[in-house]
Amino acid sequence: MFDAPVILVDQDGRLLGGSYKGARFLMKPLDLAMDSLAGDALGCRNACLSGGCGKTSCCSGCVIRNTIRKTYETGEPVNHIPAELIQGTPDLFRKLNLLVSTRQAGPAIILRIEPVVGVGDEMNPLIA
Repeated sequence: MFDAPVILVDQDGRLLGGSYKGARFLMKPLDLAMDSLAGDALGCRNACLSGGCGKTSCCSGCVIRNTIRKTYETGEPVNHIPAELIQGTPDLFRKLNLLVSTRQAGPAIILRIEPVVGVGDEMNPLIA
């Protein structure tokens, strides 16, 4: 689990901690991201919409949110589910293709985030 970015979240997707690679993926020190919802910590463009992370119309289809919830509710791990994270704002953003995996760790969920780099999309700068 720890050879890719890993963050530890609670049942609501609120950040509890993470690995060094997890902090690098978030592009911020973990102490600044602690207790924020996953969408806010990951820079999801929908998290800045009215209502915030977990409260927009897009959130019901969020693979990361649904994967966390599934593992929390069932205790079953989830492996390598494709997800798309759109970081930035509604006007200025970039898309990242990811594989997400989750494992239960007591009352918390370990979320592993693997960026999938394809031809020509290596961490594109923000695009409109």
